[in-house]
Amino acid sequence: METYKSNELDKVTIPDAEELNDFENPEYMFSTTHTSLLTKIAKGQIDPIRLAKEELANRGLDDNGKWVGFQKAREIHSTLSVVEQIKKLSKGGWTGKEMEALLEQL
Repeated sequence: METYKSNELDKVTIPDAEELNDFENPEYMFSTTHTSLLTKIAKGQIDPIRLAKEELANRGLDDNGKWVGFQKAREIHSTLSVVEQIKKLSKGGWTGKEMEALLEQL
């Protein structure tokens, strides 16, 4: 196993390359990505984590890849629109963390 880190706070351990097929190997994740997108990711102009969460939500999957339905997946990954979030807030049942996240968007 190797540990990759972009800074001291971010450490990700992945299995050795021999244990993964090419489609699951993170070393190949950006191999077909256009250079202009890679440079924007490297500069912090594109957030790949946000994009991954949006894609999981679009597929109706939770953060473990389990089908939970589109609406639930959008809630899990916080990809609800501001209007949808306000509707949910008006029905109650929100945590303080969810409310803070909504206020940051406004």
